[in-house]
Formats: sequence, C-alpha cells, structure tokens
Amino acid sequence: MERRNLLRQIPLFADLTSTDLQKLNEIARDVTFDKGQIIFTEGSVGDSLFFINSGSVRVLKKGNIGKEEVASLNSGKHFGEMALIDDGPRSATVEAVENTKLIQIKREELEKILAMDLDFAYRMYRIMAKYLCLRLRQTTKDFAFKTETVNMLNSYIFQY
Repeated sequence: MERRNLLRQIPLFADLTSTDLQKLNEIARDVTFDKGQIIFTEGSVGDSLFFINSGSVRVLKKGNIGKEEVASLNSGKHFGEMALIDDGPRSATVEAVENTKLIQIKREELEKILAMDLDFAYRMYRIMAKYLCLRLRQTTKDFAFKTETVNMLNSYIFQY
C-alpha cells in the first residue's frame, strides 16, 4: 500500500487534511528491522516517530530484574511520538519481534515543514497534545488499578 494511504489510516493523523498528509509523506521514510533488532534503547535521545507498516515490535522497560515487556505493537500502531515534542530520553527500548517494516518521521524534518505552515503546525501539535493527554489518562488509570491491587494483596497477606 502507498505510504500516503498508510499515513491516512493512522488514528493519530485522522484529523489532518490531505495536504497535511502529503507534507508528512514527503518527509517520511521507510525503514526495515530484522527479527530481534533493537529499534531504539531506553535512555537514548529520541528523534523520530515510527509507524508499523508490517510486522510487530515489543516495548521493554528496565526493571529490578532486567527488562520487562510492557507492550506489544503490530501493524497500524505507532510509537516514539514523544520524540516529536521534545528531545528527552526514550522511556523504553523497542525491539522487532519479527522482520518489521516501519515508516519513520524525524522531528528535525517535521519541525522544518511546521515552521513554514503555522496552520499545519497548530493542527499537528493539537493532535499530539490530545493523544498524549489520552495516554496520560490511561497511565493514571493503570497506575491507580495497580496500586489498589497491591494494597489489596498486602492487606490479605498481613491478615494471615
């Protein structure tokens, strides 16, 4: 499938115009990773957003006993979106589970086209803010559930 049509199917870009999508298509590039290959590592500086064209990846987070898988993503999903907003460190490691084809959008190239079209920049940053708010709400909900579960288990354990 043509890359522009793939970009159109990504929920993150659902509200963008055809012209916006064409601009993204012009800076997007196709990259391929072999099974087991690391796409980026936790702590490295983020500079790109990735969309999974085909294949799958797993997201790994460092823990006390090594790396723990925190998510598994497949075709149509994206990751690394925070790198389009800031140049902070990656929050996790991402590894290809199988041979995987990705579409990559680099922050530096995106910033150049956003600087030339402020209306597009507004739409893009609004979409990113809405998406990151959604993720933060889900993370807060997940954290509350895990905290509640740990407290419940602790009260159960200490009863006996």
